[in-house]
Amino acid sequence: MSSEQISAGNEIYIIGRNFDLSAIGAECRTSVKLSGDDGSYDAEIKNIEPYSIRFTVNEKIPEGDYIVSVSNDGILYSESDEGIKLTVKKKSNDPYNLGVSWVDEFNWDNIVNVKDFGAKGDATQHDTKYIQDAIDYAASNGGVVYLPEGTYLTEGLMLPGYVVIAGDGMGKTTLLYRGDIENRKQSDINADTLIQSDYKRKGAEGRQGIVNITLDVDKSVDVKYQPKYYFWLGNEWNAKDAETRSAQYIFIKNTKIGTPSFDWNKMEGVSGIADKLWLTDCIVQADKYLLIEDCKWYGDRPRLSSTYINKYVSFRNNDVNTFSGSVYISSSNAIYEKNSITRCPWYIGKDESTGGRKGIYSRTHTYVADNTITNTGSYLGDGEVIATEAYNSGTRTYGNVLSANATTLKVSPKTNAAGFLLDSNIEWGDDWSLKPRSYSDWHIAIVEGRGVGQTRRLVYADKPTRTLKVDKPWDIVPDATSKYTIYLPSNNLTYYRNTISNCAWGFLIYSSGTDIVIADNTGYNTNGIDLCTILKEGYADNSEDSMDCRVWFIYFTQCTGNVFIGPSWKFGTVAIALNTKWESGDLNGRYAYGIEITDK
Repeated sequence: MSSEQISAGNEIYIIGRNFDLSAIGAECRTSVKLSGDDGSYDAEIKNIEPYSIRFTVNEKIPEGDYIVSVSNDGILYSESDEGIKLTVKKKSNDPYNLGVSWVDEFNWDNIVNVKDFGAKGDATQHDTKYIQDAIDYAASNGGVVYLPEGTYLTEGLMLPGYVVIAGDGMGKTTLLYRGDIENRKQSDINADTLIQSDYKRKGAEGRQGIVNITLDVDKSVDVKYQPKYYFWLGNEWNAKDAETRSAQYIFIKNTKIGTPSFDWNKMEGVSGIADKLWLTDCIVQADKYLLIEDCKWYGDRPRLSSTYINKYVSFRNNDVNTFSGSVYISSSNAIYEKNSITRCPWYIGKDESTGGRKGIYSRTHTYVADNTITNTGSYLGDGEVIATEAYNSGTRTYGNVLSANATTLKVSPKTNAAGFLLDSNIEWGDDWSLKPRSYSDWHIAIVEGRGVGQTRRLVYADKPTRTLKVDKPWDIVPDATSKYTIYLPSNNLTYYRNTISNCAWGFLIYSSGTDIVIADNTGYNTNGIDLCTILKEGYADNSEDSMDCRVWFIYFTQCTGNVFIGPSWKFGTVAIALNTKWESGDLNGRYAYGIEITDK
């Protein structure tokens, strides 16, 4: 599900399979039921697709925790494999139409006007101090820092938790970064960020928002004085360990980020273009709940870069029209829907580096539907349109099963000469703990021998006894013929009804995953679909290369109803392919299982 909480009128998604039986000629009688201590209630279904249900609840359903189940016939119901309880909450004030139940985390009634603190918004006065004073005042009880229509010159602003920055609308209110070039101290934490989360004042708790505003950079100064980030919200940087992320409830709504520094149509054929670009990023680090909707991402490369959220992301109805960049959000339970992503059309195929020209990067439990993506790639970059790739390749270790029972295994992992586990990250060494993890939980898969094709969540690993424990019993208990891998999953992926054109690559699964659907997509002049399996066992010496062990499998994947017309401009090919890779001549096709490629 796309959320673990709901209130009356708010809509959330269930992602799964075979929801709309009319697609196979049967009557669609799909229903959703909420079951709690006080009884069962029918949810109000707003939309049904083959792979998704969007539903809401009414005010008659009591507050509390419920189990959600789905039925095709109104008689037999099944629960989510995730085992998530849905909390029904009281409906709260939602002044900016966020459409989420967690609006009650903000103090909407405390509105602080920056002009009451001396800000002018006249595009002349430097308003940094006055806006920051307003933010500091609002921080005591939480609230909305309001910037009336105007252009506010500012350097860096520190945003604590429970504070929202709001304007009168994109195109009406603009926060314009103009750094104090002469007096800038590079040691200042906020010197290179327009809006920087204040970790010391509840910034790590989240509850931050940006709405109805334009964020931009004064491009009249030299490009070397550009800020690194338009915004950095939530926690400090830590891509490797999900448990360090604590921030929750962050939104960016109806906001325009960036403007082009030059007319792209007049720059075709000009050399050194990469040196002229303003490469300013946007980052969010948080535990759960990020909403980015109805925004415009314009300019050179205001990319959403390496954003790590543990769970629950909605990236919907955004217009991304930039020279280069990518939408890179590492999260589970993420929805990417009805976005338009366009890169500069004439720059495809150039050799210069512009910070990547890609589409959407996702992780596990992700629904990517009804997006339009155009003009990705360069000769220096593959230009993936919609891709799922595990952080640091995602393999924790790999080896032989010695013995097993219903929920435990004794194993013999592959190691190098120093006794370090062969994995995809040299920093892990011989650590058997289940930390760190960049997203999701560590899982274990049986990739050969008895029980092949099964996956489970790993709940315990003991180095002295070389024992692993899983979350639920094996359907078929592995034995000494079996091989296993511990990995970060890319499971339950849905790429549905997207349209892509003039892109170097197409759809890419570049990590271990199961239960994947790529359906009813249309591509013009693009590479198609690649499902990748890899077996790279590492080496027996003590070199850094010896640690590079990658074991990627693809299980139970359906590619159906996809149409691709014309080859990729870069590779000259178009295909729907199972792409196996090998080491020492060992073809790895055996790590693909249950693959279905059909034309409806």
